[in-house]
Amino acid sequence: MTLTGPAVIAAYGLRFKMIEEMFRDFKAGSYPLEGSKLAPEQLSKLMIVVAIANTSA
Repeated sequence: MTLTGPAVIAAYGLRFKMIEEMFRDFKAGSYPLEGSKLAPEQLSKLMIVVAIANTSA
């Protein structure tokens, strides 16, 4: 599927709104995951839950 014009802008806007903000939150925003001291498996599960919550909000 090839997007052109306004569809490309809309798709990028959606990506920025959901994915980029989620990465920012994971890295240094609302979720201090670096200092959580969780085991890798637990951290992965937590990130999945947070991702679902962010995309469902």
